[in-house]
Amino acid sequence: MTSATAANVILVAAAGNFPALGADYPARCEDAISIAALDSSGTFSSYSTRRQVDFGMIVRGIEAIDLNGGVSEPGGTSIAAAAAAHAIIGELIAGRAPTEEHLSLLLEPVPSGTIN
Repeated sequence: MTSATAANVILVAAAGNFPALGADYPARCEDAISIAALDSSGTFSSYSTRRQVDFGMIVRGIEAIDLNGGVSEPGGTSIAAAAAAHAIIGELIAGRAPTEEHLSLLLEPVPSGTIN
């Protein structure tokens, strides 16, 4: 991860789906942006890790094609991290470098009372 950061690669990682534990690897690494899953009201989803998290993404309303070709609404921090990466890539394509301040506007803030 150090060489990726040195090459200006933005590392976005799912925090994990264990509410009682801190972020899992690689989200726990200092250079990674750890992403939690939030429900539609902006609070942690029941399954999402809540500690050592940088930002969250609301995962309701994201549709995917399942293994049977049907449409489903997957949840979890993996989907939240993919949505966050998508938002960051959109900013890069638009020519805007995502600074820490910019990320706090682009992504959802971590709900209050969270232990980082």
